Amino acid sequence: MPECGDARLNETPVSRKVEVGGRQVGGEVDALMCTKCGHVMFSGPALEAFEISAAAALIEHRVLTPQTFRFALKALGIKSKELVTMFFTIPETVSRWEAGTIKIGPLCFFPLLMLLQETMGGELRPARMLAGMQTKPAGRR
Repeated sequence: MPECGDARLNETPVSRKVEVGGRQVGGEVDALMCTKCGHVMFSGPALEAFEISAAAALIEHRVLTPQTFRFALKALGIKSKELVTMFFTIPETVSRWEAGTIKIGPLCFFPLLMLLQETMGGELRPARMLAGMQTKPAGRR
């Protein structure tokens, strides 16, 4: 309930941004807005959907950093212990990926993107993703 106590709420898309490792990703999230005071309320599922979409966008734009990796895991609700099983690795490796002490191979992001896209109910684009992994991100030599 808004602070003004008014119960007249309209459903409206609201611009929202999230920053991950110095990169911002924006989009619109459905929310309820008070017609009197402008107070905005987001539902949990709407915010979760936004985070999933933001994580997918970061990976699709090849922002393949430890911060993106952690953000994608959080958005998907995947715990490190589950990742060990998914990637056939050891807990220490996952811990080092998350901390950024060892480089995360680009192909480690591929299954995360597939899970994000599946969760969004969108088109799965594995060939496009794999093709993009073969070249260096813009600005690097």
